[in-house]
Amino acid sequence: MRTSISAALLALALVGLNPVSANEAVVDTVVLPFFSALQAGDVEAVEAQLGGELLERRRVLLRENAGYAQYLRDYYAGAQFTVGQVVADSEAMTVQVSAHFANGASKRYSLRLRQDADQRWRIIAQDEF
Repeated sequence: MRTSISAALLALALVGLNPVSANEAVVDTVVLPFFSALQAGDVEAVEAQLGGELLERRRVLLRENAGYAQYLRDYYAGAQFTVGQVVADSEAMTVQVSAHFANGASKRYSLRLRQDADQRWRIIAQDEF
């Protein structure tokens, strides 16, 4: 799957959008660690990848729900994640991720990322379909 990700990012670079290496770096430093943290139940690492309104909505859940870490570990146990299409524009990036669960179920996520005031990419929206 990494080959198709690289091809999609190369296509973005050819039409004048963010360079391929920058898009791959965001996937490698934000998106993949986010899903690894979900699977590990590492709520601090999950929180570190979030920003904007998404962080505000999830902050109490992440900080005050003592059982949430275990819920995440149970929910994502054995899940496999595949990064699909990555689309960048001048202000943000959208990354599609498929999750395949041990019970045979699957979900697709669309993550919207934007740089914060410190120029660090953060996940600002997460949709499931």
